[in-house]
Amino acid sequence: MPNLHHSLQDHDIGHLRMVAERWGVEPEGANLRTMRTNLADELLEPELAEEVVHGLPADARNALAQLQQNLGRIDWVQFTHQYGEIRRMGRSQRDRIRPDREPVSTTEILYYRALVGRAYFDTNTGPQEFAYIPEDLLAIMPILAPESDIPLGRPAAPAETAAPQLASDQLLDTLTTILAARRINQDLPGSHQSPFYASLLQALGLLDAGGQPLTERIRDFLAAPRGQCMRDAFQSWRISPDHNDLHHVPSLTPDGDWPNDPVREREALFELLHGLPHGEWWNLPAFISAIKQRQPGFLRPDGDYESWYLQDADGKFLTGFEFWDQVEGAWLAYMLTGPLHWLGYVDLARGAAENISAFRLSRWAGGLWDAAVPKAGLTPEDGRVHIRSDGQINIPRSAPRTARYQVARFCRWDEPKPEEYRYRITPSSLERAKGQGLTVDHFIQILSAHSDGIPPNVTKALKNWQAIGHAAKIETHPILRLPAPEVLDALRKSRAARFLGTPLNTTTITLKPGTEEKVLAILVEMGYLGEVE
Repeated sequence: MPNLHHSLQDHDIGHLRMVAERWGVEPEGANLRTMRTNLADELLEPELAEEVVHGLPADARNALAQLQQNLGRIDWVQFTHQYGEIRRMGRSQRDRIRPDREPVSTTEILYYRALVGRAYFDTNTGPQEFAYIPEDLLAIMPILAPESDIPLGRPAAPAETAAPQLASDQLLDTLTTILAARRINQDLPGSHQSPFYASLLQALGLLDAGGQPLTERIRDFLAAPRGQCMRDAFQSWRISPDHNDLHHVPSLTPDGDWPNDPVREREALFELLHGLPHGEWWNLPAFISAIKQRQPGFLRPDGDYESWYLQDADGKFLTGFEFWDQVEGAWLAYMLTGPLHWLGYVDLARGAAENISAFRLSRWAGGLWDAAVPKAGLTPEDGRVHIRSDGQINIPRSAPRTARYQVARFCRWDEPKPEEYRYRITPSSLERAKGQGLTVDHFIQILSAHSDGIPPNVTKALKNWQAIGHAAKIETHPILRLPAPEVLDALRKSRAARFLGTPLNTTTITLKPGTEEKVLAILVEMGYLGEVE
């Protein structure tokens, strides 16, 4: 970045005198060049710089603190959006109005003290205008912390928290379902197909590079206490450089590589959250709006709004600060209502509308952050597997995860209930398990260990299947009913014969599935109309 001397180079003597007055110094020099050099030297006195900076209004100190946190520069549009514009005026008007004495914005306060300059710098997308602190002045300036006596946003009104949705450990049950499905190549319901879960499993080290389950790691994960697993999931996500939350925002589409830093972005969000009152409901839209007003560059500390090739769902490119709501705003909403809630860090609430209107740090937030194991409110894994005499197996969410993972590998998956998973024993599911090296004896051992008993007929059926190697089958075929026996005889002599199955009587015969329309067409050629019922 330019140094102070370079920053002052474009200013006339009137501007230099304004800067000198704000610093309380008397610039000397026979000409403009000498005065500029001498003024820069005086302003670079560390004790004077500290005095001037600490004498600034709170908002001006906040602005400098934000610039320091962003390596000394921020996109000019972003900076002036937050801290106000510099009025355009000629020299005579400026000398008459004296904006250094009567500034209308924080930007003017800093600009007429030479604490902030304005210049174009090269970026990945070409020249871009920035607000910056001169490099040598930045080096001697005292380190500032943003002053935020009031947390970002506002508390939620009671009506905005009418329907609370507390953080839970249900994430662990979802991960169990996904791991079991991957183990047997089972299709997942839509809600389980989120890329968040696959990426989290990678961060936890439960999947290999190809996305296949790692058996030993999974066994340890499923057997560990739920509190420990929640902590491990949160911490693995928090520090993972490969889990890019920006890629998972539903309203954004990547176009090439995104030069963002997922770990730094998550840490920036936690810094914003740590200033909120613990346990108090907070309005979600107001929180996001306050971040836009006071700390809009949290996601892009270099102020570069041009080089991230982001698109919305319709393929429109979202470049420039004017798309902050569609990028940063969408990322914040996704993080608070998605990962931070799923991982147990925040509670959510809705008001009269369907949209989530409020959030708060959960009872687990402190422990998850400090890598302590959550204890209160966890689902006890003491539920028992229930086996019905018709071969259906019902497993409550409170059953041990390792039991459900194992049972799921032997069974067909039926539609689950909110607090119960449902499976059914079938020959094809047992055949699939056999192909993976699992045995019926092992299945019976699992069921015996985690249930209150197996119905005798189910045990008998399992052992019969193991001994015989096949089972009774019910097959369905379309049935063709004809008006007279001679029509069936004629049809069996026609080219439709290859579509016919087993005769049931003199006028009825089964058809091979999928051949109905072909047979009807041939019957029309023979002079008989028909239809499919």
